[in-house]
Amino acid sequence: MLTQYKNIDQILQATGSVSAERIPSIRAQHLSRDRNNLIQFNTEITTQTENQKIEIHVYSNDTWITGNHHVVSRNQIPVYRDSLTNEVINFAAQPVAIDLYGELSALNLTTGNFRIAVNFFKNLIGSYERQHLRIDEISPDRTEIKLRAIDDTDPEFLQQIANYIRTVKQTSTRWYKSYLLNFSRNQCVLFVNSVVIGEYLYVKLLDPLPDEFDVDFRAWVVEEEKPAYIDNVFVQPEVIPNQFNTLSNPNWYANASYNISAETDLLSWNDLLGSSLQTSQQIIDAYFSGSLSGVKLNIDFSDFNNFVFYSSATERLENFKYKLQLLEYYTAQSAAISLISGSVATTNAADFETQRTNLIGGFDAFEKFLYYESSSKLTTYDIPLEDATVPSVTGSYITPVPKSNASKPYTLYPVTSSQFQSWYVGV
Repeated sequence: MLTQYKNIDQILQATGSVSAERIPSIRAQHLSRDRNNLIQFNTEITTQTENQKIEIHVYSNDTWITGNHHVVSRNQIPVYRDSLTNEVINFAAQPVAIDLYGELSALNLTTGNFRIAVNFFKNLIGSYERQHLRIDEISPDRTEIKLRAIDDTDPEFLQQIANYIRTVKQTSTRWYKSYLLNFSRNQCVLFVNSVVIGEYLYVKLLDPLPDEFDVDFRAWVVEEEKPAYIDNVFVQPEVIPNQFNTLSNPNWYANASYNISAETDLLSWNDLLGSSLQTSQQIIDAYFSGSLSGVKLNIDFSDFNNFVFYSSATERLENFKYKLQLLEYYTAQSAAISLISGSVATTNAADFETQRTNLIGGFDAFEKFLYYESSSKLTTYDIPLEDATVPSVTGSYITPVPKSNASKPYTLYPVTSSQFQSWYVGV
C-alpha cells in the first residue's frame, strides 16, 4: 500500500533511499512543530521498549510481498567510512541498526530486487499481536470512523485507553504528531483528530478510508516516531563453495611382495546363474523380461481402489488365474518332453520354455505384484475394511498369490491347491 505516501512518484522513481511523506509537502509547511524539543534524532526509537516497534515490509515494485511487524535492532553498530576519504563517519546520536540480510533471509527472500519500507512506530492502543479496536461505523464520505472496543473489560485496553486520553493532545497548537490506524501489512491511515467517549474512539481521517476496509475490520493505534524509510535493495544469494573429496597421496612404501589380489575370475552367463534351471529362469523372468516395460509407477496394488477405475477387478483376477494355468501347462509339458531323447523333443521343450518366458514377460504391473511379491501380511496392523468400490469382489483389498516358501525366489502354490483356492475365493 505505497499509495498511502504522498510522494509516491518520488518513491517509485528513486534509485536510493527516500523518506516517505504522509502529508503533502505544501500542507506540511503550515504545521506547527514542538519548539521546545527540536532534536535531530528521536531517542525513544533506540530504547526498544515494549511498545516501541520497528516494522519492515518488502515490496516488488509497489506490490506488498511479505513483512515483519517486530524487528529487533542490533546493539552493535558497524563502522561506516566515507567512500572518498575513508574516514570513519560519526553519528550525532545512536542510530538504529537492522540486520537487513538476516531479516530478509528469515522471510525466505534469498535473491532478487526488492523495495523495503521500514516503519518506526510506538503502539498506543493494541498491537499486531493483540488488537483491541474494530471499526463500528464509517461516515458516508469515509473520512470519519467510529471504532469500538472488542472487549471493554480487558485490563490492558483500559490501561492503554486511559494513557491515550492523558497523553495524546491532538487539539494542541504547539506541535503536530502523526497518529495512525494500523491494519497490518503496512496498511496505515493517518488521522488528524480523535476523541474517546466510553468504549468508543472517534477519529477524523486526513483522507477517505480506502475501500478495502469495512465495518468489523480490526486495527491498532500507533504513533509514527519517524517517517518511514524507503529503499531499494538487491539480495544476492550466498555462494556456497563446491565440496571436493581430497585423495591421499600414494604410499610409495607399500609392500607388494605378498601378491594379494582381490580380483575375481571371469565368469560365464551359466556360472552367474547357477546350475538350477528353475532358479535361473526365475531370475531372468524377474529382472530381464520387464526391463523394457518403462518407468515403474508407485502404486499400492494391495487396494483395488488405487488402480481399478474403468476396468473390471474380477476380470483381471480371472485372466491372471488363466495365465497361471498356462504357465503350469507349459512347465509340465517342457518337463515331460525333456525326458524324451532326440533333437525334436529338445526343440519342443525349448518352445514351451519360450512360451512360458514370453507369458511372464507380458505381465502388467498388477500381475507382477501378485506373482513376485510375498504373500505374507503387508503391514503389522490390521487394515480396516472399507465399503468396497469394486462391487464384483468381496472387498477392496488383495494380497499376492500365496507362496510355498518364505524367501526369494518364491514358489507359487499350484492353481488346484487348497491354498490358492482359498486365496482366490476369499478375494
